[in-house]
Amino acid sequence: MRARTIAGVEPFWLAMAAFVGLQVVVRVVGHRPGRARAEDWQAAAEECGLVAWSTTTYGNQRRLTATRGPLGVSLSASVYSRSGGTKARLTGLLPWLEVRARVRDLGIDRGLSLGDPAFDAAFEVRGQRVGVQALFDAAARRRMVEVFTGEADWGADLVKWSDGRLTAQIDDGASETRASRLGTILASLLAIAGGLCAVEQPEARLADNARVDPLASFRLRCLEVLLRERPDHPATAAAVRAALADADGGVRLAAALASPVEGRAILLDIARDPASSDAVASRALALVGTAIEGDALELILRDAFGAGKEATIAACLDGLARDGDRRLPVIARVLESEVASHAAAAARALGATGVPAAAPALLRALAHADAAVRVAAAVSLARVGAATDDVLALRQAEAAHPWDGTFLRAVREAIASIQSRIVGADHGQLALAQAAGEVSLAQDDDARGRVSREEP
Repeated sequence: MRARTIAGVEPFWLAMAAFVGLQVVVRVVGHRPGRARAEDWQAAAEECGLVAWSTTTYGNQRRLTATRGPLGVSLSASVYSRSGGTKARLTGLLPWLEVRARVRDLGIDRGLSLGDPAFDAAFEVRGQRVGVQALFDAAARRRMVEVFTGEADWGADLVKWSDGRLTAQIDDGASETRASRLGTILASLLAIAGGLCAVEQPEARLADNARVDPLASFRLRCLEVLLRERPDHPATAAAVRAALADADGGVRLAAALASPVEGRAILLDIARDPASSDAVASRALALVGTAIEGDALELILRDAFGAGKEATIAACLDGLARDGDRRLPVIARVLESEVASHAAAAARALGATGVPAAAPALLRALAHADAAVRVAAAVSLARVGAATDDVLALRQAEAAHPWDGTFLRAVREAIASIQSRIVGADHGQLALAQAAGEVSLAQDDDARGRVSREEP
């Protein structure tokens, strides 16, 4: 006979009764943190001015829904969890805007670049180009970085933002501080969503961003977007005029390139401005071309040396080279620099002068300790060398560096170039013949007057 309990009830039914009783206890006790969190939600909702809020429970999820203006707000969490956090969802946002937290480990550059390094490193943004650049002004970018990148102790994780919905996971902390913490984060989310609403005239707002944003790289990107996407819009013309007086040289440079009338003067000012970055100043110098005088170039060159602006130094030397032999002493002094990059740039500039008077300084540079300078000198000698002594010096340099293949090729090309000019010289001019040690007089096709060293 099967065993029975004292009360005469089978063990199976006793186990079932115990299980059901346990579930009742769990649900009664477990609903307490859910109810406490719902009360905190209501306090946060009232603090943020949400209206029409209501709380519902479906399955193991408790949810609060409310509205503020065109935005819908939903807060949800497990009815049992004390520390699982709250998921916030805002609806009614722009349907074409998509924002995701950037996955940095992948190393993939996706989304639009707004010109704000901190923001671009944290988020991938997609949407209408003009609208995106217009919406994310300084205040919107700052809030996004603070809330979703952990800069604030009360921050949240951006789960998803697309199709007009923003979803964030909030670590709402201990129960005694949950209401105030939720209120702070919810207020920030509402401020972000409210600032990213549709703009009737995005071009005008984008032009304002190009004028007043505190970050120069963002102002520059705004101007570039207007010039590329809305070149004929009145707001673009206004933005360009304002950018001509921008404090940043890069912004002024972009505006100058878009202003045929005022642009040349602005480029000259940028090139002369010691505050201009190396990249901006060198590009401005390249664009002004012959419009800048040699004396001004020498002053810019001096300042560039003090600031260590490599590209500007090279651009100044290229400009001085256009004056031919007039600026040879200045360029030759740079060739004596201990900084190899400066000396190499000077060697190239001497070659660009195209005058034989540049050869002596280049011949001295063939003995430079840096291989790049030696190569640059040899290449330039191919352009300006014009005497047999130049060839002899190149031969000596070739023998001194037999293992430097790049240098040897440059030397041999220089020798061939110089010899071609000497052989094509006027009657009576001595020239080195192709065979080693031979000397010939430049003649017509016949052999009269030819002189050569007799071989043993």
